[in-house]
Amino acid sequence: MKLSAAAAVAALGAAVSGCATVIEGTTQSVSVNTTPVTGAACTLTNSQGTWYVSSPGSVVVHKTKTDLGVTCQKGGYEPGHVVAISHFGATTAANVLGGVGGVVVGGVVDAASGANYSYDNPITVPLGAAIAGVVAGNEPPSPYPVSLNCANPAVTGTLVPDGPDGYLTATVDFDINSTATPGAVHVTPQRDGICTLSTLQGFAVSSASFSIASSSMNDGEPVANHVDISETTPGESHAPGYSFTVKAKDTTRGSVTVKFPISYR
Repeated sequence: MKLSAAAAVAALGAAVSGCATVIEGTTQSVSVNTTPVTGAACTLTNSQGTWYVSSPGSVVVHKTKTDLGVTCQKGGYEPGHVVAISHFGATTAANVLGGVGGVVVGGVVDAASGANYSYDNPITVPLGAAIAGVVAGNEPPSPYPVSLNCANPAVTGTLVPDGPDGYLTATVDFDINSTATPGAVHVTPQRDGICTLSTLQGFAVSSASFSIASSSMNDGEPVANHVDISETTPGESHAPGYSFTVKAKDTTRGSVTVKFPISYR
């Protein structure tokens, strides 16, 4: 019994459609390294999501046609950023060439799933210049085994005791669409203010949170109308530790002082 031409095309299309998806998969494990030191907190982002890893380390990301942005931060250094280019895979090209009667199913399925793309691996992120007065990878610039380091420009939170041993509060100023405050982190809609906690070897952060100590926006409206602050905790989407992100929702100028209660053990 002979298959009809239409049935043959349908059968081949079904066989081809999952080719790259089965062989390559829709995810990829990427390794991230940093220079000149390790132990940096790295964030990887593309159109499918955000992932976190500490260098050197590996994390599984969802592949897509969009490039993968990788930003790494380490106490004592300016942040580093690279873009891993999304490459079109050869398997889908074979699917396209293998179409029958002009019917190409595989390429469509692979494009939708991300299976026909891949990123360079491993990814190496050069950290920025060392911050004067800070010995990176050795100890934080404070008498405590904990430091809160922010970027844009590099700012270290001021730590003060807040209770018994192991309890501290860090304070950081953020200028929103402004550079008026000396020693403040500059935040714009194009660039977030990101702060990360790090500890000396042998210590660990038990908890960390944030609260707005004071704020002033030029239009007099509540700061929440213009600024968003979020916290990432260990284990959340593979986050290696605590980090805080301050986002400007618009171009309104102002300032925000944030306190970060921290406990460590």
